[in-house]
Amino acid sequence: MRKLATGATLVLVLLIIAAPAADAAKLTGGCQGSATSSDKDGNKLGSASAPGAGGTKSDPFLVDVDGTVDYKGTSAGVFHNHSWHVDVLGITVRSGGSKNGTNQAGTSGTEKVSKYLPVDAVGLYYVSGGITASEGSCSGSAWVKVAGSPVGTVGWIAGLVATVLGVAGMLGTAMPLLRRGG
Repeated sequence: MRKLATGATLVLVLLIIAAPAADAAKLTGGCQGSATSSDKDGNKLGSASAPGAGGTKSDPFLVDVDGTVDYKGTSAGVFHNHSWHVDVLGITVRSGGSKNGTNQAGTSGTEKVSKYLPVDAVGLYYVSGGITASEGSCSGSAWVKVAGSPVGTVGWIAGLVATVLGVAGMLGTAMPLLRRGG
C-alpha cells in the first residue's frame, strides 16, 4: 500500500503539480492529491493540489533538487494490485506497485526530489504519471520547476565544453588564413 500511495500520490502530486491547464492542475479518474515542497533546509517552496491551484506552466510547482515533497492523495475507491509510474518529459523515472493488503484508498508521505530526477538540472519540466488497478485508474500531469543555479550542472558543463571547442575550432580555422594574409 505504501508503494501504491507513494507512487500514486507522488505521481498524482507531481502530475497535479504540473498540469498543462492554464489555471488548475488536473487529475482524472476521481483521484485527489496535494503536495508541499521544501528546500534542503526545510523551508517551504511551493504547493499544489488537484483539483486546485498550482502546477501550471505559468505557476509551476517549485522544488529543490536537494529538497523534499510532502504529499497526500486519495482515489475514489480502493485500488488493489496496482502499478504506478512517474514520467519526466515522457521518460519514466520511477515506477512500482503494491497489493494494498491494508485496503487503503489513500496515502501520504515525504519523498526526496532527487529520487525522481535522473540528473541535477534546474529548469521547467512537464511531469506526468498514473496509477492503474483492476478497480480503476488515475492519471495526471503538472509543470514542475526545479529551483537553483545552472552553474555546475551537467547541461552547464556540456555548454561550456561546447563553447571552448567551438572557439578552438574557429581559431584553428582562422590562424592559417591570418598567417597567409587574408
